[in-house]
Amino acid sequence: MVLFQHRSQPSRPTLAVCVRDPSLTSVTSQDSEIDSTTPAHGTRRRHALVRWRSRREISTVASTAPHHPNLPRPHGPTLRPLERSRSLASIIKPASVRSLVQRPSPDRHAVYRELGMGPLRFAPAPDVPSTSLHDLTVPQRLVVRILWEQWRDRNPADVSAEWEHWCLCFARCSPGAANFDSRNAWKVMKHFDKRYVNLKAVTLESRLAAKTVVPVPGLRTHQGLDVVYVRPSRFHPKTDNVPAILDPLVYVLMNMTVTHESASTNGLCIVLNMEQWTMRHYTTDFLRRFWAVFQGFRAPVRVRQVLIVDPPSWFATIGRLMTSSMMTDDFAARVHRTPSAALGQYLADGYTQHLPDDMVGGSVPTADLVRDYLAFRKYVEAVEEVPPSTRPPLTRGFQSERRVRFEFPTFK
Repeated sequence: MVLFQHRSQPSRPTLAVCVRDPSLTSVTSQDSEIDSTTPAHGTRRRHALVRWRSRREISTVASTAPHHPNLPRPHGPTLRPLERSRSLASIIKPASVRSLVQRPSPDRHAVYRELGMGPLRFAPAPDVPSTSLHDLTVPQRLVVRILWEQWRDRNPADVSAEWEHWCLCFARCSPGAANFDSRNAWKVMKHFDKRYVNLKAVTLESRLAAKTVVPVPGLRTHQGLDVVYVRPSRFHPKTDNVPAILDPLVYVLMNMTVTHESASTNGLCIVLNMEQWTMRHYTTDFLRRFWAVFQGFRAPVRVRQVLIVDPPSWFATIGRLMTSSMMTDDFAARVHRTPSAALGQYLADGYTQHLPDDMVGGSVPTADLVRDYLAFRKYVEAVEEVPPSTRPPLTRGFQSERRVRFEFPTFK
């Protein structure tokens, strides 16, 4: 902080407060110690000065004291009035009044009363806290803001509050080792198929009923990741439409990301049951798209671990092809091949009590899991389509029955 005093009126000084960005101050202080007579050093100093001047709107706040009407105005340089970046201020300190982005979810008591205990297993746990913009750091808020403005410029006809919510999902699930990467997240958003947002359990019922993919309630890894069960031998890419095959997979993973906060922050574990998988289920195009979904290149999905269980003996050749041309090095390190008897190395204690009976040692009927999941999703989606005035009671007393709560500043 530097104080300037105008010398023309010593009896009534006019002060100006100049607050500089610490990073810029450090740059100019270093350059000031260098002898400016040297051409190279002088050039560095001039460049640092230009950078500082170009960012005065953000790094400098200037204010002047009120001037008495009976005294002559002091002479000297005119200071810039108070200028602050509204967008930066809204990121650092969100406005007190903001639009709440919350997709309605039915009360747990209503789910239990209407559907029973089975479908209730797929609702978020009662101790899951809600999430708002205040829980994010300033750099994370800046990433969400950047994604929203880029989406608004690219899709001016689709700027509903729903997409404010998805911007946070894309930021949290950005591909790579670290999340909240604006560049990687925007690459996914640019090529995102908006058809995925409108997928419904009613239209995917026949494919989900084939027991291809389903979340497994209560099953966790040693790191506490939620588990999604996938059976690749029930996909038929040579006789079926590949995008249609991937729809139920994207649907389940995206809904896990939305309804379970830990799925978007910590990630998911995918258990691939390779039993009965043969070359009839293999095409290069399908496998490439299949792994692109898990790596977050197709949709906002964050997968931290993949377990390939009981692969065929000749799977090593395809495995080398996958890791070399279809996966990033970071993601390939998270893929593990293991026999079903060694799942205890990755899954938490008592995993056999929650494992689907499609796998060796599993005790939960896979058909019951799929039936209860479809019933729960149909109920939730029916509640979302009903007008608020006639909607069944939503969660008010429990944090858990809400979907993850997102709050954003008002974007103009």
